[in-house]
Amino acid sequence: MRERWYKDTSNKLLFGVCAGLAPIIGLDKAWVRLAAVVALLLSPLTTAILYGVAVWLLPAKPHLEGQWERKP
Repeated sequence: MRERWYKDTSNKLLFGVCAGLAPIIGLDKAWVRLAAVVALLLSPLTTAILYGVAVWLLPAKPHLEGQWERKP
């Protein structure tokens, strides 16, 4: 079964696109972000368009209910 690609808004720097892609391709978030920066430097228009489309189309990753609640 394929894992679905979500924006990971809990680990985001901008919108969570790279943080959401990292577990799917099996790399650390830092490497995916570095690759995105390199792609932005080499082909800024294409990278910006693809990133923008991903931000627009990808849903936010659902979180478990109560995950952020403090326990007494």
